[in-house]
Amino acid sequence: MEYPEEYLAFIRQFNQGNYYECHDLLEEIWLGDRHNHFLKGMLQLAVALHHLSYGNVAGARLLLDSSQAYLTPYEPIYWGIQVHDVLQYIKQVARCLPVEDRVDASQIRRLQIPTLTLQLTGDTQNGEEELA
Repeated sequence: MEYPEEYLAFIRQFNQGNYYECHDLLEEIWLGDRHNHFLKGMLQLAVALHHLSYGNVAGARLLLDSSQAYLTPYEPIYWGIQVHDVLQYIKQVARCLPVEDRVDASQIRRLQIPTLTLQLTGDTQNGEEELA
């Protein structure tokens, strides 16, 4: 399948931890296809991780929950992404969150939030394509 360049750029930026940049990339595609809740779920995941990066735990928690709800119907694979793995990641991150609604960003770094590397499942030699 041919994916929009913005989607491929989103995956690259996500894998580099540039969650703020991810928003603009996916929003442009989603605005053209508002019925695609997969895109909305991935967009909200990136924004949740951005909120978390500066200590907005309440915002991150809310968007993680919303992202999970949007992505669940798209299991197991959609647009080349193993949605099941993304959902497991969301659960892992949620378990790491402190109970406070807001914490100093330095506290977030000590939480050891797991990372997720998005990979496209496709017709490549080993069945997966990782975008660096």
